[in-house]
Amino acid sequence: MKKFLPYIIAGLVLLLLLWLVFSTQQTRHVLDERISFNKRDKIPYGMYVAYHSLFHIFPNASVIVNKKKPTLWDSLSISTDKQALIIISPRFMPDETELRRLWDFVKAGNTVFISSHTLSYDAQNF
Repeated sequence: MKKFLPYIIAGLVLLLLLWLVFSTQQTRHVLDERISFNKRDKIPYGMYVAYHSLFHIFPNASVIVNKKKPTLWDSLSISTDKQALIIISPRFMPDETELRRLWDFVKAGNTVFISSHTLSYDAQNF
């Protein structure tokens, strides 16, 4: 029996190593490549970190989330300067009136940042 003990131990160690190799390959994580514009999504392309960073980047600013059209925004004042409007949307399709309102907002000394997959022809050429 003493003669076979090293072979038994080596066989058990080999089986343990094989089990470790195959068990770690099965638990690999797959990157979630979905793009989400929801402020609660913590996936790699989600908006959670970007939204919560606004409070640190602009500590004295009020952050307002609005899903209305630009003509229905009541939280922006065209007569006030030093405001920033950040638009993050999968599609940005404003009409002529909405573009004029955004342009008047910018002319008053404010900033507009738009991040979108698709921009309307009018928005690209405004």
